[in-house]
Amino acid sequence: MPIILERKLGVSQLWVWEQTEPLDQLKAALPQSLLAQIPQQAQAALAYCSSRLLLQEVFGRPALLSLTKDAQGRPFIHNKAISMSHCKGFSALTMAGPRPGLDVEGPRGAQLARIAHKFILPDKLQALQERPKEEYLEALANIWSAKEALFKAMGGGGIDFREHLSIDYPPEMLQLPGRFSARYHGPKGQVEFALEALPLPQQHRLIWCI
Repeated sequence: MPIILERKLGVSQLWVWEQTEPLDQLKAALPQSLLAQIPQQAQAALAYCSSRLLLQEVFGRPALLSLTKDAQGRPFIHNKAISMSHCKGFSALTMAGPRPGLDVEGPRGAQLARIAHKFILPDKLQALQERPKEEYLEALANIWSAKEALFKAMGGGGIDFREHLSIDYPPEMLQLPGRFSARYHGPKGQVEFALEALPLPQQHRLIWCI
C-alpha cells in the first residue's frame, strides 16, 4: 500500500494510501490482537484493514493500541484528534487541530442528484441546477464530500446536512484542486472551517479540513 499523497499545511497533515493488495495480505500485516475486530463483509474488511495499516505506517504499530473514540465517536491517537476515510481502494488520514475531518469519494454525481434536496437548501440547489449538467454533477459531488468532512469534524450525531452545514462553493471551481470556506451552525454552536479539495486517481476526490 504505497502512500500516494502526503501534505502538510500549518498544523494540518494529510496522508493517502492506495490499496493494491488483496484482503488476505492486508490481514497478515495487522497485529494479531486486531484480527477479531475485522468485519465479515468484504468491503468493510478492506476499509478496516487498510485504514489501520495506514495508521501503523504513520504513527507506528503501538499507536494502533492507543486508538480511542470520544463520546461523539471521533477517533483519537495518543490523545490527538484524527479523521479517516476509505473509498474503493483509497484510505486517507488527517490530523488537523481540534476538529479534523476528511472524506474520499468516487464519481457519484448522478446518484447524488436524486437526493440533492436532502443536503442542499432549495435556493442554493436551484442556482446549481442552472449550470451545465456536468458542472452541476461535479458541484454536487464536491458539496456532498465537503459536508461529509464537516460531519466528521463536528463528531456526527444530530447534524442535519441541509440545515446545519453550509458550503461556500465557488462558481469558478470547475476542476480540482480548489479551496473554499464552510461552517457548521446548529445545536453545537457555530464553527468556521477552511476546506481543500484534491483530485485522486480513478476520478476520486478528497476534501479535508485544513
